[in-house]
Amino acid sequence: MKTINRGYLMVLFKQSFLDWSNKYSDVDVQFQEGEVEPSLYLIEDDFIEDDKVIEGLFKKIMTIEFTGVTENEAEWPTISREVFDSFFSCVLGISVIDLVKGPIHREEI
Repeated sequence: MKTINRGYLMVLFKQSFLDWSNKYSDVDVQFQEGEVEPSLYLIEDDFIEDDKVIEGLFKKIMTIEFTGVTENEAEWPTISREVFDSFFSCVLGISVIDLVKGPIHREEI
């Protein structure tokens, strides 16, 4: 086991985000809150205030999550902290432990 010098920001999807994203689904499944796995973002591991971290990253996170639903920016909701808070809840932490023996691979998105 090894620790990684990163903290994490876990983004959980609220029903308002799922209602919006369900409009763009190619399948007949309508996701409900709690049914979709969260997204995990690695962040600096020396933060003190969760809200300051979220404030600095919410636009980037919204862009990534919205792009995952539709690349047509005209169909995106407004990118704002108010919309972010209505679409997502976050859990932040500082312990990232790698339980896999193989190397970590990075890929640009």
